[in-house]
Amino acid sequence: ISGSPCNSDIPGISGNSGIRDMRGRQSDRELLGRVLLRIGEIYLQGGADGEDEERAQEYLDQSVSMGCTKAYIPLAMLQWKKGQIRETRETLLKGAGAGVLSCLRTLGNSFYRGNEIACNKKDLRQAAEYYLRGSFPNDTLRGDPVCQYMLGRILEEEPGIIPLEKAAGPE
Repeated sequence: ISGSPCNSDIPGISGNSGIRDMRGRQSDRELLGRVLLRIGEIYLQGGADGEDEERAQEYLDQSVSMGCTKAYIPLAMLQWKKGQIRETRETLLKGAGAGVLSCLRTLGNSFYRGNEIACNKKDLRQAAEYYLRGSFPNDTLRGDPVCQYMLGRILEEEPGIIPLEKAAGPE
């Protein structure tokens, strides 16, 4: 129906992730992602058994595919719990690509310590890169405090590990 608020050519109504309509409301896709996240979290509550974990993983996967950035960490935690290390790494990398601070922090910690997510290799340069991305050098109020602290700690241990221009951020 022409002019209907459900018409797919209206910005913010078509399900474009992150786009808000003219009244500032979230898109349908974004809202659906949050609903799916909540359902997944409910399945995880109360010592979920194998069947509940599978359902939770399905809902969290769908939530991530809808662009819900808050679903990356619960999904990665569930995958880790189930021993799905490769899937955990992939989920964290996708979250880091989307700029999710908790994913950047987790990857930085993994490379700093050298755990399974980092293929059991301690790599301070890689850790510093993730911490740097999570630090927001030009806007420290937006940055993750743990990323900022750990980046400073690495720079004290290995002063030349990343170029200072990069650590200072763009002008």
